[in-house]
Amino acid sequence: MAAVQLPIMVFASIIGVWLFSVQHRFDAVRWWRRAEWTATLASLAGSSFLRLPRILQWFTGNIGYHHVHHLNPHIPNY
Repeated sequence: MAAVQLPIMVFASIIGVWLFSVQHRFDAVRWWRRAEWTATLASLAGSSFLRLPRILQWFTGNIGYHHVHHLNPHIPNY
């Protein structure tokens, strides 16, 4: 049983860490000085909108819409 579950868990963990990394570290990320910073602006421009193929959208629960979650943590888009 572990011979099947362990490789699946390792693969899923690698994908999860990769998705988290892609969502928070990318070339177009914006940084502002304290006077210019707002929570809404940082939420929308500080994390990515990741366009995934439709099948991956389904498997990940539309995790590409992560920036919406930064606006309100109660929105369940990871």
